[in-house]
Amino acid sequence: MTDTTAITIHRGPGVVVKWNLKADEQGQWATEECRAISVQVYGDFGGAKCSIEGTNDREAPAFKLAKSFNDDMVFEVPGFAGVEAMPRYIRPRLSGGDSSTDVTVLIYMVPL
Repeated sequence: MTDTTAITIHRGPGVVVKWNLKADEQGQWATEECRAISVQVYGDFGGAKCSIEGTNDREAPAFKLAKSFNDDMVFEVPGFAGVEAMPRYIRPRLSGGDSSTDVTVLIYMVPL
């Protein structure tokens, strides 16, 4: 699986991080001590599923599927959701897809 670099597109009262992902890519994790995280996913999924994952462990990260109010954060179509628990490190991961897959993930992190 290929890691795709995150691009910080806004830093102010909050931080917006953006990834552009192709089939079977995952984003490099982003970090910000925060009190709220929201996620927007859009683009051409081409059969891919986009999972939002988090971990608190920097030394040996064991990323787990993030939750949005008891639902797993897995997108098969464009969507928007808030993260229920605030992981220290967060990333998107695409599984599957085809040559048309081109998904953009925006994560907005509101600092403490």
